[in-house]
Amino acid sequence: MHKKSLATLGACLYLSLALSAEATSIVFSWSGYLEPRSDENPWQLDGDGVFNTLTDGTPFTVTVSASAFAQQLEGSMGNLAFYPGESASLTFGGQTFTTVPLGLTFWDSRDTGVGDPYDSINVTFDAVFFGESLRFSSSLALDQTTFSFDDPSNPYLLPFFESTVSDRALGGFTVNNVLATVPAGTPISVSVVPLPPAAALLITSLLSLLALRKRPYR
Repeated sequence: MHKKSLATLGACLYLSLALSAEATSIVFSWSGYLEPRSDENPWQLDGDGVFNTLTDGTPFTVTVSASAFAQQLEGSMGNLAFYPGESASLTFGGQTFTTVPLGLTFWDSRDTGVGDPYDSINVTFDAVFFGESLRFSSSLALDQTTFSFDDPSNPYLLPFFESTVSDRALGGFTVNNVLATVPAGTPISVSVVPLPPAAALLITSLLSLLALRKRPYR
């Protein structure tokens, strides 16, 4: 192949990857219950603040997205990995707050017999309801085979897995004394945001142009 054709091919592939990296996201979403852990209850939550009574709080839904090409952040080690998030939203009581998450945390149990025998995902961010900013944190326990950081193709890439359900009940506490519980069997939705049509069309056109340039002249 001519050097110019090679350069064109390289440029097309680079552009394709660049557009994909910017436009494709993985979205995680699950539900649970929020409860106050003290007499101070600025978010006007229901519930007795006790983990054992999992479903007496105010229902919430959290949705978080991250680039499908996100790489592990500094501080990640072994089976614990931190990733940057693109956006996050918390909804309860008919209200929704959207922000940029502090990050996504993934725990890969690896079935080593050490630590908790389940995989997990956690999202943390500050949210404002009723004029009060509190730090929200929610974790979801998953079957220990849900994802793995041992994939030799790219062990640092953001985990992707099929939509599933939580393996067991799990609760998370915020610094502001709010309890977020997620009962066992809670569905977690995992989806991919595809390339916008315009970007996909551009890539297809560039590759088609490259194919035409490769045809021998008659």
